[in-house]
Amino acid sequence: LGIDVEMTLTMHPFLFPPKVTRQRLRAFCGKTIRLDVVLEKIDDVDFRFVIPKESVHGGVISLGLELPDTVSPAQVGFNGDTRPLGVFLRACRMEAVGRK
Repeated sequence: LGIDVEMTLTMHPFLFPPKVTRQRLRAFCGKTIRLDVVLEKIDDVDFRFVIPKESVHGGVISLGLELPDTVSPAQVGFNGDTRPLGVFLRACRMEAVGRK
């Protein structure tokens, strides 16, 4: 692309107070942390960060997500779902920086 890209992630955390009160999230481009947040409210949240043009290779952006607080609903007595949940990624938007 040859330009910086602003990425907006809209997420909804899996929380089940008082047993699950937060979800930590890190987003990586390569080895660089672009986002490091703690989600503590049961609501959709937007997070914006810039991916520099040096991290865009052949028009492809590789984004890694780390969610160390995932837990299954079954583990906390919510229901029988055994999948580890952290956040629901509702939307991912990308826009060239400076082209709004």
